[in-house]
Amino acid sequence: MTINDLKFWQDKVVVLSLRDGEVTTAKVDFVDSEYEDIIVTVLASNRHYERPSERAFTIAAVDISSIEQANLDADAEAARLARSPAS
Repeated sequence: MTINDLKFWQDKVVVLSLRDGEVTTAKVDFVDSEYEDIIVTVLASNRHYERPSERAFTIAAVDISSIEQANLDADAEAARLARSPAS
């Protein structure tokens, strides 16, 4: 996927399918045209993370297979996480 394809999704909650098989629901916090990656806050994933309290990640545009709008339940989860202190 190109960085221009991703600009529309900034500040939205999306479902990302990555080339390595990970499927993640995340809020796209920033689309970085210079480095051609995005910074996301992961809300849910099919991959286990050692430190679940650390939810911010950088993902290269070329590693993204597809992106789509997340359902409203994910938007509500993003709002809840934004209000709660980091663990």
